[in-house]
Amino acid sequence: QEAAVSFLQQTVRRDFDQAFVMGFNGQSTVTQDFTDSPALLEAGVQRLQNGGGTALYDAIYRACQSKLAKDQGNRPVRRALIVVSDGEDNQSDMSEGRVIEIAQRAEVIIYAISTDDSGLILRGDRVLEQLADATGGRAFFPFKMKDIKNSFAAIEDELRSQYIISYHPANFEADGRYRPIEITALRKDLQVRARKGYYAPRQ
Repeated sequence: QEAAVSFLQQTVRRDFDQAFVMGFNGQSTVTQDFTDSPALLEAGVQRLQNGGGTALYDAIYRACQSKLAKDQGNRPVRRALIVVSDGEDNQSDMSEGRVIEIAQRAEVIIYAISTDDSGLILRGDRVLEQLADATGGRAFFPFKMKDIKNSFAAIEDELRSQYIISYHPANFEADGRYRPIEITALRKDLQVRARKGYYAPRQ
């Protein structure tokens, strides 16, 4: 919680950024709605509680659908969701594929921080990696408290140093279908993290 609070205090700029806090176990609960107040966000983090069961996919679906997919008009908005979890799910109605689709439709970048400290590569780790990779984000697998803080710091740095590339697609058909895209760097020493595609509008 300390690392999360520090991240929110350093990242959320008053009058520019907004964040919300959501916890989940068998069901998801918003402990603090959208705000730019560091004090309110800290209180929201402190209200998070551990519980039985894990409905990770349902929580991500709700966050994307009810919070991050809202129309912001002509205002340019970057939507990022930071998931702190072991990646395991035993109670969701939603599937991993459906969650990735709704995140892509909402243009949400998922950053994941694993809470598994076993040192093994488990199924949950692969889930977190797939969620992040499919949305242009990044997954982190810290083993110590210091590493968790470094993970949040890396996410903050990425959110502050993103580039926006625009292009006109050859296919303008409004059929609602998924359009895969690929961005590569000419320099071999550079790594590109970007969305794997987007959904065309549907008329």
